[in-house]
Amino acid sequence: MSGLKRLLNSPFFITAKLILKETLPGLVGGKTWIWLDPRKDRQILVKIQEAYEKLQSSPECNSLLKKHLTQSLLKEISHKSTKYGGTLYHVIRSGVKNLDSHIGVSASDPDAYMVFSELYDKIIYDLHGYKPDQTHPKSYFGDHEIYDKTNTRQSLPPLDPENKYIKSTRIRCARMLKGYPFNSLMTESHYMDIENKLKERIRSMQEDWFHSNSEMMKNPDMVEILDGDYYHLSNMQLEVYEQLVKDRIIFRDDCRFLKASNGIRFWPNGRGVYFNRAENFLIWVNEEDHLRFISMERGSDVAKVYHRLATGVKEISQGLSYVWDDHLGWLTYGPANLGSTIRASVIVKLPNLSKKNDFSTICNSLNLQIREVGIEDQTRIYDISNRQRLGLTELEAVRQMYDGVKELISMEDNKIRSVLPN
Repeated sequence: MSGLKRLLNSPFFITAKLILKETLPGLVGGKTWIWLDPRKDRQILVKIQEAYEKLQSSPECNSLLKKHLTQSLLKEISHKSTKYGGTLYHVIRSGVKNLDSHIGVSASDPDAYMVFSELYDKIIYDLHGYKPDQTHPKSYFGDHEIYDKTNTRQSLPPLDPENKYIKSTRIRCARMLKGYPFNSLMTESHYMDIENKLKERIRSMQEDWFHSNSEMMKNPDMVEILDGDYYHLSNMQLEVYEQLVKDRIIFRDDCRFLKASNGIRFWPNGRGVYFNRAENFLIWVNEEDHLRFISMERGSDVAKVYHRLATGVKEISQGLSYVWDDHLGWLTYGPANLGSTIRASVIVKLPNLSKKNDFSTICNSLNLQIREVGIEDQTRIYDISNRQRLGLTELEAVRQMYDGVKELISMEDNKIRSVLPN
């Protein structure tokens, strides 16, 4: 056995192995990855080792990355690289520079989830309860099941028709274009290419709107969605930009986690936003993900907001190609958003229920995430959204938020009734 080990570690065998994997990466081990050269790539290998040591020696770090990146796993995956040039260092860099991070990893490119699956699988299971052998359900918006313009068959009626609790509703999803790395590895030309593809798709659809009688343009929802313009961040006046940020229409460049993973390079080039005249349909370009589609409006009509999102995504996406994985669904830069990528949320105040010490526990039991966003009339205001994205269809993710918030409102109403005089 010792003779075999000497052979496997001999310069001849290592060189042959490197040549084989560089030349035919998809035929080795069934995975598309490339060996790092111990000499040529020494600098990146040293960075990986130093990052690991910093992570494990930090008493204040409790990330999922630290939990699962053991010494034995490090030896197993540290020498790998994706065909885009993504290494373990690109994957863990943000979590090492931000030791207070809960997760600690991002994806350098679409192949990273496969090449470093031994690490991602463990983190994704802790994060989503999603197993490595699971198959993701096919993408299914199913908005026709829950929305009817006449409200005669709407299975998801407004959650708060009297506007007592919910201020606004917002639903978003993310998409990554095929053929490009993710933020950590994108060049300036990548950012510009993606921006131009989205602009060209919108422009061609708007030309159909103005100059033809296509079936798409007989849809009043698409007429509303396409009645808008694309705005480059690179030539936007500061006061306009600040107002759009305040209105939640555009994004900033101040995310320390994104910055630490090299995701703010070339800012603001290749970044921008499309939004319609009604300001209820947006597309963020090259923020964290390549594209983020957003539908929003005041009030609690979840079905209407979701229908607008689904309509826009389905129609606009006919001219674009995205990265889909049978195991993880729609791929994203961060593992928290994998799968359906749907985040459905409401801004809500629940004056009585939110005072309970176990309010967070109640929300957790309903598969809801909560985030305090302000105070109004001495009452805390919360952003409440679906907890699960991975392993669900788009429709199931929206229903999770809807059903959970519906139960919270019912509990709030019951508390009010319990203190009213007979």
